[in-house]
Amino acid sequence: MSLRLFLFAALVSLAACGAQNDTNLFVDAVDYAALSPEAGCPQDPPDPIYYACIDSETLYEAAIASAKENATPLMVIWGFNECPYCKVFDGENFNPQAPWKTADFIKKLTPVQRSAMTPEARAAFRISVVRLNARTQHGLDFADKIGVTDLARERGWHRVWSPFIMVVDPETRAIHTEEKWNAQWSFCESASEFIVNLVAIGALPADETHTWDMCPSA
Repeated sequence: MSLRLFLFAALVSLAACGAQNDTNLFVDAVDYAALSPEAGCPQDPPDPIYYACIDSETLYEAAIASAKENATPLMVIWGFNECPYCKVFDGENFNPQAPWKTADFIKKLTPVQRSAMTPEARAAFRISVVRLNARTQHGLDFADKIGVTDLARERGWHRVWSPFIMVVDPETRAIHTEEKWNAQWSFCESASEFIVNLVAIGALPADETHTWDMCPSA
């Protein structure tokens, strides 16, 4: 290979690596603006994070369809706009100025997990995200309907708290959460909790040899 061709190939390879590193891990599962608000519902505030006037089941079904089409797991975040801990969670994980990158998330996997995935699967990994308003009647009713209220109670809550993070397999609709009320210990990194959740629904390979670091809960 000539030096010119070698340099060209190297530049193409670097560009491909850069594109992969620039890929955001989290993608919106739905276009909220494209969905119609419920008739008679007071208008949501400008640029809400959690929509009170869009039916929760409508949002969820649109998110399931989108995640299935794009072959991604679905992360569902139950919360409401005034929730202080929801804002903290968003700031830590959905900061538009410093978004999670797929390549950085893949580095958080164990060597066993990474080796169980093809390079293509690692590069293409994404998590679809939808937010549901946990302070609306339609949100609470829908949580009852799909078993999320029961799941929350199993984890120590009397209802769906905020933020309540769960993951869904869009094909089987299996749901899982590692959230626990008044837990003395929690994952030291949010990435660890994401990974354990995703392993539980089969979206990531398991590694039975690894134990994730836990820290005292705040």
